[in-house]
Amino acid sequence: MSDYILTYSKTKFYPLEPVREDIKIEDIAHALSLMTRANGHFKHFYSVAQHSISCCREAHIMSLTR
Repeated sequence: MSDYILTYSKTKFYPLEPVREDIKIEDIAHALSLMTRANGHFKHFYSVAQHSISCCREAHIMSLTR
């Protein structure tokens, strides 16, 4: 068993010894796009990434109305 995670961008990421330069937004976005909200209990696929974007948009709209 390896002590690193091979990310989507082919970066060897060591969770117990993280290096800032090894954290890439593309890897985070890819992983979140594959994770389902509510453990897949929705009728249609709804990813954590989709939910995050919806929350960001809602927060932005709310900030404009204050």
